[in-house]
Amino acid sequence: MKSQKMNANLWTALEHLYKSRSTHQLFPAAVKDKESIRKLIQISRSPRRSGDSRALAEGVPADDREAVCRWSKKERAKGKSPNEPLRLGYAQQSLLDKCFARFTEAM
Repeated sequence: MKSQKMNANLWTALEHLYKSRSTHQLFPAAVKDKESIRKLIQISRSPRRSGDSRALAEGVPADDREAVCRWSKKERAKGKSPNEPLRLGYAQQSLLDKCFARFTEAM
């Protein structure tokens, strides 16, 4: 999905939440109306990149961040094998579920 379509879907969902009295207070003070949602909130940064930054700010343990945020090493490798510890490269995904859960809970 292209970022334009992602933005449209995100804005539709946020505008729906914004008009609800029960979720209205969850928006930042800078969002004063539905039009400001489209001006201030965009998918210009992918959720995975901001997730890594938020996890660091929330104090998620380094091992959990390393297991969940492996995409950056894969991007830097540009199609080659990423330089990552063998313990992660050969890890069974289901065994990493607790790392993903801790990462997500911290958000």
